[in-house]
Amino acid sequence: MLLPKITTIHLYASPTDMRKGFYSLTGLARSAFGVDPRRGSLFLFVNRRKTSVKLLFYQSDGPVIWMKRLEKGVFNISFSKEGHARQISLEGLASILYKP
Repeated sequence: MLLPKITTIHLYASPTDMRKGFYSLTGLARSAFGVDPRRGSLFLFVNRRKTSVKLLFYQSDGPVIWMKRLEKGVFNISFSKEGHARQISLEGLASILYKP
């Protein structure tokens, strides 16, 4: 996966419908985080069962969605009751995506 130079990584900490595509996830990122997704941030979305994640980011020529689905186990993500949005570090992203 080729990631752009990332300024921030945003986790949408509420369950997301994994049928959403570029336009829906871009709109969700704008409304939840209050930032333009085309400005170099990465957005992480997770389904209710915590078995699938989608990453949304923009390259110079357009949007990219990267998806991962686990065949066993769940992603180590906790849903937030206070709000949908929070920032995570690159190390936090790696700990979510790369399970031992």
